[in-house]
Amino acid sequence: MDGGHEFPGNTIRFVNSGKQAEMVSAFNHELTHSGSHKTVHAVRDTENPEQLPDMDKYPRYGFANTRNGAFSAFNEAVTEMINLEMLYDYKIKNPGKKYLNNIEPCYQTNIIVFDAILEEAAKKLKQDKKFILDKVYLSYYDGNIKRLDFLEKAFGEGTLKKIANLRDDLPRSEELEGLVTDLLSDGKDVIEKLSEFKKSGNSSLPDEAGSE
Repeated sequence: MDGGHEFPGNTIRFVNSGKQAEMVSAFNHELTHSGSHKTVHAVRDTENPEQLPDMDKYPRYGFANTRNGAFSAFNEAVTEMINLEMLYDYKIKNPGKKYLNNIEPCYQTNIIVFDAILEEAAKKLKQDKKFILDKVYLSYYDGNIKRLDFLEKAFGEGTLKKIANLRDDLPRSEELEGLVTDLLSDGKDVIEKLSEFKKSGNSSLPDEAGSE
């Protein structure tokens, strides 16, 4: 899948691959990004408090800060998880749309890692995984990072900083494995999945990845 969402301008662009499933998924992924731009973020320039802040200095989408890339990997994982859930729901309601059976997730390594982290957080906090996902998705759209404080409660202080520091859209497998080792008490299965993905360049994640 090859596409992008540009802000400001709210422009979606994607490659016409000629593959219907791929194009629908690409468009909906970028549309999800677009939806996360709708929130108004009030900012105050602490360096020049008497001046009107330069809003171009404070672009935000989803969790990601476009100035320094913080939370980029998590942002792409959650964007794709939302995308897949929407497409899966649409497929269930429209069984005649056979092309939806052929959608392959993007950012699969990110999803493998963060889905496992969110599942582990749900277990540690004795919460339903859907409750955790709903908190994440709400935070994604309203830009309130404080909603993610449950990750600090589950894994300890500094967890959000570790996640924020994965600043590439697609981090190296070594970086993702490092996060798994840091946060999960038994992350062997997750690391094996990452290793298999690295060897094959493909993954058999279901298109409802990230959902209960």
